[in-house]
Amino acid sequence: MTKEYPSIFGHNNDNQSRFLAEPMTDAKRRFCDEMDVLVFRDGARIVGVMMGHPVDWSTYYWRTIALLPEMQERRIATRVLELTDAPLRAAGVARLEGECLPGNLRMVKMLTGQGYLVTSTVASERFGVLLRLTKFLVPEARAVFDRQFSSMSFVNPQPSRRLS
Repeated sequence: MTKEYPSIFGHNNDNQSRFLAEPMTDAKRRFCDEMDVLVFRDGARIVGVMMGHPVDWSTYYWRTIALLPEMQERRIATRVLELTDAPLRAAGVARLEGECLPGNLRMVKMLTGQGYLVTSTVASERFGVLLRLTKFLVPEARAVFDRQFSSMSFVNPQPSRRLS
């Protein structure tokens, strides 16, 4: 993937990334060694990668889903995400999370089509502003989200009393 990285992650003509590039360090390698990595091949050629890891005991985070430009629009990532829901749910995962650029309409459309909801935004010098998307794998987790963040109840306040 190192060879194909610029074409996947949007380097400009000077091979400069729009993101903060960080060299491979021992700490970064240890972090990556702990991730689940799915490699997509077309014959012997690597054409994509998907990496994820648990956030906690009931949340799984898709860190990267990337395909070469010519492999996009083939529903590869969509099908793989569909196939991972059941095993992750069986392992006790209640929610899946991922982040993408708001302008990455292809990814936003794919994830929302899979049932992911935009649950927050995050901003950093590393990636800029990102949308956080969450897919709830168990109805109880979705119900709590809806109750806490989507449902609003309006209480008719008591008329104010004037103090004399």
